[in-house]
Amino acid sequence: MANTVAPFMTNVKYFDSSTPHGFSQFGFLQFNNLVNAQNTQSQVYAGTHAQRLANYPAANYSNGSLFYETDRQVFYVDIQSVWTYASGIMQATQANLPADLSAPDEGFLVGVTDYAHLLTWTGTKWSWGPGEAGSGMIQPFSSLPTGSGWHVCDGSTVDMLLSTGQVQAVEIPAIGKDGAYGNLVSYFRQ
Repeated sequence: MANTVAPFMTNVKYFDSSTPHGFSQFGFLQFNNLVNAQNTQSQVYAGTHAQRLANYPAANYSNGSLFYETDRQVFYVDIQSVWTYASGIMQATQANLPADLSAPDEGFLVGVTDYAHLLTWTGTKWSWGPGEAGSGMIQPFSSLPTGSGWHVCDGSTVDMLLSTGQVQAVEIPAIGKDGAYGNLVSYFRQ
């Protein structure tokens, strides 16, 4: 399977917060150059996150080899003997955000299911993911929002997700229906 992974990677875009659109083509172009220059025997492996850490040291595999973490649903690519996050979005509750990420996991995306937000790992900390507006805003709706992440503005105290991945209790105002919005009901973005 020499270099069979390279065509796959031409469609993978790496998150890059410094670009206006959030993605950098440099990442996968650099990867293609590395694989082609090394003339390696790239392979694709699969298993859980724990299995990758325990049984698949990147130094034992060719540059360009892929590992799919079946429990987190993300891909890692071996770049110069380091498993480096490549693509995929893990789905988890806030309480189950990964606590074992480091620099090679930069760009790792998590859909926080109990708050309906997207977080990305910067290499050192969590931050809002690409296209994520964040939390703490109030918005009127003409019909009830579906899913998690919204709470009616009724004066109660609720947890709000922060860009750090932590939660903070906040008292939201009691707005509900009033003449200013007609039949609209205001909701707080958790």
